[in-house]
Amino acid sequence: MGMCREYNNSFYADAECTEELLGLPGRVFLRQVPESTPKVKLYTLKEYPQRDLALRCKIGSSWAVPVFDHSSHTCVGVLEIVSPCFMPPVWHNKSFLDQMYDIFQEFGLLCFDGYKHHKMQTGDKNKASTTAFLELKRVLTTVCKIHELPLAKTWVPCSACNGLVQGQLLSEAVVFCGDRNDWVDVFAKVSKCSHLGKGGVAGMVLSSPNMLYCSDITQLSLAEYPLLPYALLCKFRGWFTLCLQSSHTANDIYVLEFFLPTSNRWGNNSQTSLSLILGTMEENFITFKLASGQELGDLLSVEVMNFQNGLKLHSVEKIQAKGRGVMLQPGHLDQPPMDAISNETNVVSEAQKYNLPSLEQSGKVTTQLDSSDQLSMDHSKNAPSVSVAHTKPTFQDADIVTIRAKYENNTIKFRLSLSSRLVALQQEVAKRLNLEAGTYYIRYKDEENELILIACDEDLQDCIHSFKSLGDTSVVVLLELK
Repeated sequence: MGMCREYNNSFYADAECTEELLGLPGRVFLRQVPESTPKVKLYTLKEYPQRDLALRCKIGSSWAVPVFDHSSHTCVGVLEIVSPCFMPPVWHNKSFLDQMYDIFQEFGLLCFDGYKHHKMQTGDKNKASTTAFLELKRVLTTVCKIHELPLAKTWVPCSACNGLVQGQLLSEAVVFCGDRNDWVDVFAKVSKCSHLGKGGVAGMVLSSPNMLYCSDITQLSLAEYPLLPYALLCKFRGWFTLCLQSSHTANDIYVLEFFLPTSNRWGNNSQTSLSLILGTMEENFITFKLASGQELGDLLSVEVMNFQNGLKLHSVEKIQAKGRGVMLQPGHLDQPPMDAISNETNVVSEAQKYNLPSLEQSGKVTTQLDSSDQLSMDHSKNAPSVSVAHTKPTFQDADIVTIRAKYENNTIKFRLSLSSRLVALQQEVAKRLNLEAGTYYIRYKDEENELILIACDEDLQDCIHSFKSLGDTSVVVLLELK
């Protein structure tokens, strides 16, 4: 109890000091929006000066909310609630918040009610807004499913904040979780009662070029991304955000953010990945375009934020949306369409739907499909002729891996993306061998020639990594009935 009293009396913030030295209560007082962390230990000492004392008091999580005078809307203080629990406890429970807000109102005070703001945004009966949100939900769902993204969110200017805080804030309106694990679910839930200021990275896309890619969001500061603790717990790295407008809602803006898979393939080939995501959006959006007025299918500029030796590096790169997963550039095709990965015939037919780029004098475009097949397209004035040739194994397509599954006297072959889950492998097996998931074991031989069981997503990733580290061009797995 004594240490807890010391914790309560140990913090002092000067409104004139820099933001990084304000600590949690000072930041909340200055920004006038709530801030929370599911784990206090994720803060640095500058971000939370009483961190070490809080940990000695066994404080797990913290939530701080600004308190306003009801009549003047002046921020008069900050309420911090702490808990020994690591998972966000009662302060993200709506019934608890409603009771707390009612008590404050009895004393002529207001608390920042993020859930109320969210409800006002999504409950808007305006037909145009409703139509726009439905379109956003549909496209976010499609993008996450096709590209296996763990989380995507849309933020819009919060109309409920008018008159309460200085400067317009962004309130979460549409969210889709592609990865259903506890921390991603918590991140999505917390976002519903959170706000982003225009001064952070999410607000950077409100001005040209309206697109930003960050290779590692965990390298940002709390001032740049207030929801950083949740991104850390979800182990997110790559992050892509862009600002759109809809013809349904005139000048209203929508800030979309996508958290990319944590597999290395996204970091190694980020421009290709962003092009594919933009291509999927361009194909599925009906009324949306960039806030600058550019169409998603145009040649666009994207601000890129990388990190090297502790330094933040900024650059602006050109990017072109690529439909159906095809990257067409002079001299090569980057990868086959995602829906044609397991069928060589489909690769040919889908590629013929695209206008080929201008070619070099050799007049030929080639791409590696896997270790045994190569698709070559000879340029002609009318249409490309297609032939299949055999060539030396290479790993030209870094995003796809060939799986060879052996069952009794049969061997089947198919392709998966490097970030595929175990269920994807089981589905491909079921297509070809009529074996139901759960009725058989999946094993592989590691570098020590031992049989290793694949029982979960992590096992599958370890298997793929093991084969690639040995330089093998395909992954061999053994299937055995239980």
